[in-house]
Amino acid sequence: MLKMYQQILVEERAAGLEPKFGLPHEWSPEFMAYCKDKGEMIPLVFTKLLTALASGVTSRHFKTGTEADLIGYILSRQDASVTMDQLFRQSYRLAGGDVYLAILAIENILGDNWRHPDRDKLAVTRKLASISNFYQGKGDKYGAWYHFHGIMLYGYVRGGFRAALIGGIETAGSHVLGSAHDASDEQQEDYVNSTGGKIGARLAKVLRERLFEAFTPDKNYCDPNVYLDLSEDFRDRIEYVESTDFKAELDEARMWLKPLYRDYLDCHVEIIYNDYSGQLNSKYIVKKDHVDFKKGKSKPILINSVHELVKARAFISGCLASETPVGTKAFGGARLPERVWVDAE
Repeated sequence: MLKMYQQILVEERAAGLEPKFGLPHEWSPEFMAYCKDKGEMIPLVFTKLLTALASGVTSRHFKTGTEADLIGYILSRQDASVTMDQLFRQSYRLAGGDVYLAILAIENILGDNWRHPDRDKLAVTRKLASISNFYQGKGDKYGAWYHFHGIMLYGYVRGGFRAALIGGIETAGSHVLGSAHDASDEQQEDYVNSTGGKIGARLAKVLRERLFEAFTPDKNYCDPNVYLDLSEDFRDRIEYVESTDFKAELDEARMWLKPLYRDYLDCHVEIIYNDYSGQLNSKYIVKKDHVDFKKGKSKPILINSVHELVKARAFISGCLASETPVGTKAFGGARLPERVWVDAE
C-alpha cells in the first residue's frame, strides 16, 4: 500500500506538484505556558492532534479549507466507486501537495459523522468503495475508512510505535464499550488500526528522506487489486469468543460439535484449523453443507489434517430450526442466531 502513495507522489510531481511534508498542529506557546502555570499535564501527555482525534473533533477545529471541494468530488462519483488512491490523489491536489493536509481533509469529512447511527447509509459513505473484508459481507465500511485515516494521520506525525500504542488503546476501548457491529467487524478495525499507523509512519519517512526521488513508478501500484486483498479470509484472526450455543471438542482427525439448547438443521459449516505452527490458518479449511445438529448430541466433522490437530474454529450458518428458516420465530419465540462460531483446542 505504501507504494500506492509513492506512485501518486511521483505522478503528481511529474505534473508539477511538489510534495511537502506539511506542518502538523501543535499546542500554542500560550497554552503550554498556561498549563505549566496551572500544573496541567495535558500537553505533556497528549499532543494536540491526538486530543482532537480521540475526541472526534478534527473536522471542527482543524479545518483545511478543502473539505467542501473534496466532498463535491466524492458526491460526483458512482456509488461504491471511490477508491483509496483516488480520494488521496484528489485531496493531495486540493492541498497543493501538502501530505499532512491531504490526509487530514479525508479524516475531517469522515469525522463529521462518526457518531451518526446510520453512517454507512450517508451520501459520502455510499460513494466509497470497501477497503476491508468482512465475514459474509456484513460490516462497517465507514468505520474502516475512518479508523484507517485517523490512525494513519497520527502515525504520519508521531511515528509507527506511538500509532501502534494508540491504536491498541483505541481497540481495547472499542471492545470494552461495544458497538452496533458484530465481533468480526471489530476485529477488522483492529487490523485497520494496525495497518494505518504503519503506513502513516512509513509515508512520513518517504517525505522526510525524499525517498520518492529514487522510487521506480508503476501504474499498477494504484490498482486496488494490487494494494488491497479483499478476498483474504481473515476469520483465523477473529479474537476468541466463547460460544453460548455450541460445545466443541477435538480428537486426532475430527471436530465434534454439540448444540446445547436446540436443534440446528440443514446448516452450512466451515471449519478453519491449524497449520504446522499450531495456529489457525484460513487456508486450511473444511466446508460441509446440509449438516444437521441435534440438541445435546455431538456431531463429528472430519478434518483429517496432515499436521497434528490442536486448534479449530467452526463457523455455522444458514441453519433451519425445526424446519423453520433462520430469522423467523421458533422454539417458543427464540430466534436462531444468523451465524455461530465456536473454538476448540
